[in-house]
Amino acid sequence: NHPFTNSPVYFAYDSAVVGAAFDPVIQSLAEYINNNHSYYLTVNGHSDERGSEEYNRALSEKRALAVKSELMAQGVPEGRINTVGYGEETPAATGNNADAYAKNRRAEFEVFSK
Repeated sequence: NHPFTNSPVYFAYDSAVVGAAFDPVIQSLAEYINNNHSYYLTVNGHSDERGSEEYNRALSEKRALAVKSELMAQGVPEGRINTVGYGEETPAATGNNADAYAKNRRAEFEVFSK
């Protein structure tokens, strides 16, 4: 397990904007990838269950791409970052309440070497 498994980036409702509160996570992850040249990264975007499946998949992809853009701004080469939008498929929390929805609007990281 890499140190970023439990450091998701969370998003506001219907938003793909990476909040400034997550700058330290982005900066640490970028530094980690840049200092370990055999490592690559997949950013997995997720949404809560509200909205159509098609809309949520597109939104989750936008979230993953927004994180990718932030990482590239920190010097991570584009070719070392993959993105996947899972939509509402893999919730982090169950329930139909604000707390569960907030936990599901996220981007998570997988670090791997080729």
